[in-house]
Amino acid sequence: MKKLLIVEDDKNWADILGKFAADVGAEYRVAVSGGQAIEIIEDWQPDALNFGYVVGWGKGDCSVE
Repeated sequence: MKKLLIVEDDKNWADILGKFAADVGAEYRVAVSGGQAIEIIEDWQPDALNFGYVVGWGKGDCSVE
């Protein structure tokens, strides 16, 4: 089973993305901050990352850098 980390501060959008992930058989977790995402990445080692472009603490592309 593939693992997807969803980094999204909008709960409704995270729920929608999580439903899509579950529908295709992926296991997923949701992080609501960059710090939480780093912790999950270190502990869980997801196969893929879905990072919201605009999140409460800045833009997703800058956070990834």
